Amino acid sequence: MFLLGHVGSAIFVWFIWESYTGKKKDFNKLLFAIGSMLPDILDKSVGLFLFHSARWIGHSILFQLSFCLILLLIDKIIFNSKYKSMLFVLLVGSILHVIGDLPSIKSNIIFWPLFGPFSTRDSTDFLYNLKSPFIIFTEITGFLIAILVGYLEKWKKRYWLIYFGVVISYIVVLIIAYFVFIF
Repeated sequence: MFLLGHVGSAIFVWFIWESYTGKKKDFNKLLFAIGSMLPDILDKSVGLFLFHSARWIGHSILFQLSFCLILLLIDKIIFNSKYKSMLFVLLVGSILHVIGDLPSIKSNIIFWPLFGPFSTRDSTDFLYNLKSPFIIFTEITGFLIAILVGYLEKWKKRYWLIYFGVVISYIVVLIIAYFVFIF
């Protein structure tokens, strides 16, 4: 999956959870969306440039749990647990991201460092997936899920502008990257 698929599926899981339990959770949905993108933000920036791999520690569940525990300790020591719920929301979003990527992730990445080192591959391999019908389907579905939830949640005009601004920026960056690295 790519960005829209991850954000859409995370929002869908959150929406279904609230509908099923009947409990409306008041939490930062933007942090939840960022959490659902966090593994790719880490891997496709740091991982690409330092290790030439689009899958790096951001897709390791053990790294995510360790990182969250470190942040929770820092939060407890410095901020008196002020940001605990925000960190939990980020972690849940990140784990949903990894679950969405399970069909395409090797176990040595998910459980790193338990099953050996990362496999390195060409850093632009993930761009070839833009031709995949499954990726196209998940991106369109994620886009539509976010629109549906926005409609049902009665987003304000500002949220719609932010959402469409991010989507348009994302599409432009993907198109540029595709033509620079693939063509």
